[in-house]
Amino acid sequence: MGNLKQVLIISSTGMGDSLWGTPALRALKTSFPDLKIDYLVDRRWVPLFWNNPWIDRLLVYQKQWYRQLGLQLRLALEPYDRILIFHANKDARRILQFKSHDLILAHQPFDWLAAERKIQLPDSTHGVQKRLEMVQRMGAQPAGGQMEIFFSAEEKAAGQATLERLNLTPGEYLYLNVGVSAPNRRWPGEQFAALAELALEQTDWKIVLGGGPLERNAIGEIAARLDPARVATTDDLGFKEDCYLIGQAKAMVTGNTGPMHVGFALETPTVALHFVTDPRHSGAFEIPAERHRTLQPEGLDADARPDRGISPERVWASAQSL
Repeated sequence: MGNLKQVLIISSTGMGDSLWGTPALRALKTSFPDLKIDYLVDRRWVPLFWNNPWIDRLLVYQKQWYRQLGLQLRLALEPYDRILIFHANKDARRILQFKSHDLILAHQPFDWLAAERKIQLPDSTHGVQKRLEMVQRMGAQPAGGQMEIFFSAEEKAAGQATLERLNLTPGEYLYLNVGVSAPNRRWPGEQFAALAELALEQTDWKIVLGGGPLERNAIGEIAARLDPARVATTDDLGFKEDCYLIGQAKAMVTGNTGPMHVGFALETPTVALHFVTDPRHSGAFEIPAERHRTLQPEGLDADARPDRGISPERVWASAQSL
């Protein structure tokens, strides 16, 4: 590491992309405790990194160009010894335009970086491993691949209050994440409803339906098919409260999207549905087999099938096997 004192790490894209960086942050900080680490993340995901002991300072990325001007100036004035781009969009060039490219290391094929500033890795390399490879180039020793989310005492108390308000008991409900980041990753709402009905018929669990604002109608339609005394929704919860509920669930069923990685980070037994994504790159990483199941469509034309190639019965069997 030489005399490196301060590094900037950029992870300004998706929720999962940013959580993938947590094992590398841990590796850096445990290898070099005196190193100051600034972590730049999208404004939406900042709460995921509150209380993280491996981060010295959280910086906020916002997609509007005019909101990046202050960040650009702030970064220009910081005496960074190294800049690691864990994952970023095209705006990285703008916000770093006053920093020497000789300080930068990335794994993405940015055309504005010289070849020696880019690490070449196979496309199938998992996102967590890509970030670990980057910090290993700085001399850090890996400290495991488990992602992490930390809760303060106040956040835990708020989460417990939410469980009580929703009449939920930790470990006695199934969390179904209906939301996805792209339509081609979506499992139909009627399949989630059928899965929930199986769980309610065969167990005394309750059901929690999670998803973002765009899924509100779909969640409402699913909830209408279920016993209202045994179903709860998260559309009125804060971001960290919702994460807390995921962490306290008996199990979680989700498509390949941000909350899937929240479940992995919080060690919640998770059934992950991968329709168009390669789980080698974006699925479970160094997670014990008893804590996850990865399901992919059966059949060559899954999109043409009402269940998209993964039936509720198959998902329920996988959930029970956890």
